[in-house]
Amino acid sequence: MKYLSILPVRKILLLSSAAVAVIILTSFIVPKFLKKAKGVSVETQICYGPSKKSRGMHNTDCVTCNSDPLPKECFDGWCFGKYTLTVSAPSGWHFTGKPFLHCVVDNQGSCAWNGGYTNRMIVTQSTPNFIEATVFIGSREITVNLGCEATKN
Repeated sequence: MKYLSILPVRKILLLSSAAVAVIILTSFIVPKFLKKAKGVSVETQICYGPSKKSRGMHNTDCVTCNSDPLPKECFDGWCFGKYTLTVSAPSGWHFTGKPFLHCVVDNQGSCAWNGGYTNRMIVTQSTPNFIEATVFIGSREITVNLGCEATKN
């Protein structure tokens, strides 16, 4: 009987010493790993796609706009041109940010006015290396492109 009662105690001691050994080893390995991870810098850049010039639609209402044969939409009674913008990440990079409308050439504050309405930019295709968006631009003629942050692989 005494022999049988010693066996579970021996197993418990063996398992607890193994657990202590793992804890001790981990306390030496994990800090070294964290130090290496802190020293690693992540390289990022903003990528921009080809720019497009919008057509002037300043104060163009939907009634006037309907006769325009070019792609467009009406929002809140005003006419907006419809444009497709793209951006690609260079080889060895992938997108990690959120795409945004980037103003290349402004015209009397029209970029700020158009850039503030993110509901008029719809991402239609998104992969780690390529993004396509449909953008609706109104007001004065401006030049824009699509931008997005990319991280080196």
